[in-house]
Amino acid sequence: MQRYNVRLKDRVVDVSKPTGSAVVIKVPYKDIDKEEYTDNKFVVYFLVSGKSIHICYSRNGIQGRDRAAENGRVWEDVYIVTQLKENSFFNSAIIEHIANKFVEIVKTISNFECDNTVANESDVPISGFELDNCKEYVDEVYDMLYSIGLNLESASISNLDGDKSTEPSKTAKSKTKESKTVKNEDIVVEANNEAASNRLMTKQDAEDLANMISGTPVEKSFYEDAPEVENCFYLKKRMNDTNEDVEARMIMEDGKFIVLAGAKLNPVVAKSLENTIGKARREADIMNNVLMSDFIADTCMIASNFVTGTFSNGMLEWKDKDGNPLRDTLKKLSA
Repeated sequence: MQRYNVRLKDRVVDVSKPTGSAVVIKVPYKDIDKEEYTDNKFVVYFLVSGKSIHICYSRNGIQGRDRAAENGRVWEDVYIVTQLKENSFFNSAIIEHIANKFVEIVKTISNFECDNTVANESDVPISGFELDNCKEYVDEVYDMLYSIGLNLESASISNLDGDKSTEPSKTAKSKTKESKTVKNEDIVVEANNEAASNRLMTKQDAEDLANMISGTPVEKSFYEDAPEVENCFYLKKRMNDTNEDVEARMIMEDGKFIVLAGAKLNPVVAKSLENTIGKARREADIMNNVLMSDFIADTCMIASNFVTGTFSNGMLEWKDKDGNPLRDTLKKLSA
């Protein structure tokens, strides 16, 4: 069980871990310009008011932030996410990447109203090692935010009183997640109930593919003989967390995003997606990490998360046969 040190002074809450460099600071918005609050100039911060949230980042600390991003609104609280300066791997590209990941989390599993769009990330390359560090950091901060009252899943905020060292209750936390995830769980349960027939392959073909991947000889490879499908999108990549290749095909139908049977899935699901994507995986027809029956999702991001087991930008991950991202296709359709 994770244990955090939480300090409260003049309504400013500071949470850290005895071992580790992640720091989360909660400040009333009216006090945000009183001081810097952290000596690390690279920060990601959450502007929160009721059920509204806006996620930003700054390369120049809180005092040097771009205030235009605050949309002229009066927010209630600000949650500053950073690292101890002496043990930080943050840089401009990484804080932008982390901010994007939190936008994806909120838009995928939260009841918060978030007006952020997922931004095009910096051209500065991020190494596989740094991406692994980012993933671990995001998971850690997700729990730290929860420990001081910001539940990104249920769009709820609770208050802390007094200086204390605290650890979040797993029982309370799981109950909150269950109540929050009704929206996405409804989507995935409905998806599996509706997937009575596969659009691309028979279940026997899917079983053959699963056996092939597990090392059992089969007569043919589905990927070699798969028929052409109109308006099909593809996701193929090697996952940094497991070094496993994932491969999937997806079509859009009646406003839904359908991951076609035969998709090879990442065997691991991120901790912060366990109550949504993890539950969907457990209820889906999967054999040896191969999807046996079509999976229907409400958004392209849920569809890509289902395949990768991590937070992913479905608008960019899914590509047509020419390598163009789904975002470009949707722009053309809406033009």
